[in-house]
Amino acid sequence: MSASLKIDTALCDKLLATLEDSADKLVREHAFRIQDMSQRVAPVDTGALRNSAYTKTSIGSNYQAAANLAKQKNPDAVIDEDIAEEVEKGSALVIYPMEYAIHVELGTSKMPSRPFLGIAGETQRPKFEKALKELIK
Repeated sequence: MSASLKIDTALCDKLLATLEDSADKLVREHAFRIQDMSQRVAPVDTGALRNSAYTKTSIGSNYQAAANLAKQKNPDAVIDEDIAEEVEKGSALVIYPMEYAIHVELGTSKMPSRPFLGIAGETQRPKFEKALKELIK
């Protein structure tokens, strides 16, 4: 004699999808906050670096608007292409495509670092972690 049990996971699937959507929204919100904060503290010469910042998420990128703003500030600026990789749901990238952005952030042997992106990320981290904990309560 056999026995069987059918488990319907439809409700669990729906709850997980809702949680995934909420977490993705949370990641996007905090990525844009990091972008905003980093732009406020980024060093300014022409303004091209500050204006080149963009955020890429699972639903899109504001690269073109940022590149246009940077070019307005410095028509001679060299701006890297938008990154080709797709961003998965629940992830986001804050990017400064100016060719010299990494040198400003980390410094060189001839120039001290003037961090802006790392500081913004570290400042936002506890707020993001708190919001994520609230989401999964």
